[in-house]
This record gives sequence, structure tokens and C-alpha cells, in this order.
Amino acid sequence: MRHVPAACLLALALASSAAQATDRHIAIDFNGPSQTGYLKMGAPENLTATQVKQLKILTADKPETTVRFKIGKSGKAHYQVKMRANDVVLVTVDPR
Repeated sequence: MRHVPAACLLALALASSAAQATDRHIAIDFNGPSQTGYLKMGAPENLTATQVKQLKILTADKPETTVRFKIGKSGKAHYQVKMRANDVVLVTVDPR
């Protein structure tokens, strides 16, 4: 299956003159970064503390995009998120 890039447009209504939006793509693929890292380690039966630390780094919840924007007098704004097929995305919006 081919991953087709698309976008999701979020309509926001905020009682603030500025905001910051952050999106994080959540890996739900079986062969995600931690699975691949584990296999590259030789699929050990018992992980060492160093190996656990390396796998945690691979699965860290890092924002993919962080954008600050101004909100008009209407209190409405739009935020566009890049999407791929079967993506799960967490978007957080913080008033500034």
C-alpha cells in the first residue's frame, strides 16, 4: 500500500489573540522505529539497561511541527496538518 500525502484542515475557535499548535504523528506501524531498533540489536531475549534507553530514545514523543500564529478578531483560525494514509496525529493547541 502506498502512503499518499494529504492534509487535514482544522478550524479553530479560540478566545486568544495568538496560539501555538504542535502536531505529533503517532507510529502505529508494526515495523516502527522501536521494532526496527530491536531487530538491529539482534532481537535479544533480555534487554540491557543501555538497550532499553536506546529504544526509549527511538520512541520519544517529539513534535513534528510547531507553529505559532495570530488569531483574528473573529477568534477563528485554521491549522493544516500533513497526513499520510492511516496516520494517527495528536494536535495540541495552546493559547499564547
